[in-house]
Amino acid sequence: MRKWKSCLVFCVLAILIGGGVFPGLAEGQYGGELDFGLSLTITTLDPGFATGTSGQTIRKVIWESLVERQEDGTIVPGLAVDWEVSDDGLRWTFYLRDGVKFHDGTEMTAEDVKASLDRLLNPDLALPRSRDLAMLDSVEVVDSHTVVLVLAYPFAPFLAHLSMDFASIMSKATLDEFGYEMEQVGWKPVGTGPFKYHSHVPEESIRVERFEDYWGERPYLDAIVFRSIPEASTRLALLETGALDIVEMVPPFDMPRLVDDPNIEALSLPGNRVAHIGMNCQKPPFDDARVRQAMNYAVDIDAILEGLLAGFAHAADSIVASGVSGYASVPMYEYNSAKARELLAAAGYPDGVSFTLWTPQGRYFMDKEVTEALQAQLREVGLNASVQVIDWTTYLAILRYPLDRTETQAYFLGWEVGTNHIAQLLDMVFATNAWPPSWNTMFYSNEQVDALTLEAKQSADLAESERLYAQVQQMIMEDAPWVPLFVYDQLFASQSGVKGMWAWPSGVAILRGVWME
Repeated sequence: MRKWKSCLVFCVLAILIGGGVFPGLAEGQYGGELDFGLSLTITTLDPGFATGTSGQTIRKVIWESLVERQEDGTIVPGLAVDWEVSDDGLRWTFYLRDGVKFHDGTEMTAEDVKASLDRLLNPDLALPRSRDLAMLDSVEVVDSHTVVLVLAYPFAPFLAHLSMDFASIMSKATLDEFGYEMEQVGWKPVGTGPFKYHSHVPEESIRVERFEDYWGERPYLDAIVFRSIPEASTRLALLETGALDIVEMVPPFDMPRLVDDPNIEALSLPGNRVAHIGMNCQKPPFDDARVRQAMNYAVDIDAILEGLLAGFAHAADSIVASGVSGYASVPMYEYNSAKARELLAAAGYPDGVSFTLWTPQGRYFMDKEVTEALQAQLREVGLNASVQVIDWTTYLAILRYPLDRTETQAYFLGWEVGTNHIAQLLDMVFATNAWPPSWNTMFYSNEQVDALTLEAKQSADLAESERLYAQVQQMIMEDAPWVPLFVYDQLFASQSGVKGMWAWPSGVAILRGVWME
C-alpha cells in the first residue's frame, strides 16, 4: 500500500488549531448573520443534482466530504483523517474521524459513507452528478471507522473528485427515514458541516445556522441567509444600501464604481468557467460540422470582450481554461466571415440558415447581452439566430430533455470545472454516454474521443495522459460542438467589514471561515 504521509502533517496542524479542516484561518469575531446575494434560484440542495455553483456554495457549508480542498488547491483531511491506496491504484482505504456528529445528532460511521456514495451511484435514482464518480465501482465497510472505495480503473484526480459537493457524506439514518429520492434529500439536508439547514422560502431564500456540535473549529457566524436575486442591478443596490453583505456575479462595468466605494470590497478572482455556444449535433442545421465550424469563424471574440466585459474575461482557446489540469491550447478558429460563409455554402446553405438561440438572463454576468451581440455578428454571415430568453430553472430542465423530446438548436452556457481537472468535463459534457438526461446537451458523439478519454484517465504516465488530453481537445475543437467564447473572471463584492471569504476557480464561494467586523 502507498501511504499518503502528507496527511500526517495536516492532521497535526488540525489538532494544534482545534481540529478544523482548513488550518490557519485568520482570527476573527464571533457573531452576526450574513446575507449572501445569489444570482439564481435554488430548486434543491441535493448534492446529486446540479444546480450551478450557487447551490454548491450552500451545500459546502451544510455537508462535508472525506477530503477537502484548501484555497491553494491542496487536498487535506476532511471526514477522513488519513488514507492509503493500493499499488494498482484501485483500492482506496479511508480512516474516518472520530466523534463527528450529523446535524440530527447521530454519529458518523463508515455505514454513512457507504449509504451516501451508493446513493449517488444508484442507477435507479439516475442522479445527474453520478457521472462525477463513474470511476467508483463499489464501497466496502471494513469497520465502523474504515471504508474502502474500489475503483473500476485507476484515476489520478480521484481525491479532487471526492472533495466536491457531490461526494458529500449524508446521515444514513435520515436517508432511511425520509427516503433517498431527490425530493426528500433536497429539502431535508442533514450533514456534518459547520452550519445546519434551518428553513427556506421557495425560490427566495435559504437559512442555515451554526451547528453547535460541529467537530471542527467553531464557525464565526451565527447564521447565513442565502437570497436568490437574479437581477444583478437589484443585488448591487441591496449591497450598496447594506441589505446584503456579499453578492456574486457582479457585472464588470460596475466594478470601477465599487472599487472606489470605501464601504465596499470588490473582488476579482481567476476563474475556469468557459462561456460558450453549444449546438445540437444530431439535428439540422447543426448536424453538419461545417455549420458548427462556421459558427466558430463568425464570432468576433475581441469585440465582445472589449464591448461588454470590460477586461474581466479573456478569450477561450479550448473547452477548458488554462488553469485546469489537462488543458491544451487549440487556437483553431479566428474571426473570418468569408470562411464562415464558405462553410455555410458547402453545407448547403448559400443563402443562410435560421435557428433559435437560447440564453438565460442573470445566471452569468452579461449573458443576455453577450448573446444579443453574438446574434448581430452571426447575422452578418447568414447565421440568423432568433434569441429566446428562458428562466434558469426551466433552462436546466429543457436542456436535458432526451433526443426524442429536445427542441434545442443552440444555447449560451458556461461550464466550470469544479475538480480543476479536465476529466470531469469530458465525462460529464462530451462523452457519448452522457447524452441527456445527463449533461452532454449538444448530443455530441465521437467514439475516438470516448476511447482516448478513457485511456488518458487510466494512464499512470502523466506525460502520456497530458498528450492524450491534448489530442482529445484538438478533436473536439475540430468537431465543433461548442463555440468556446471566453473565460470569466469571478467577480464578487462585499461590505468592507466582511472577512475570510474565498472561492474555488469554478466560482463556488467558501464561507466556513467568514466573519464580520
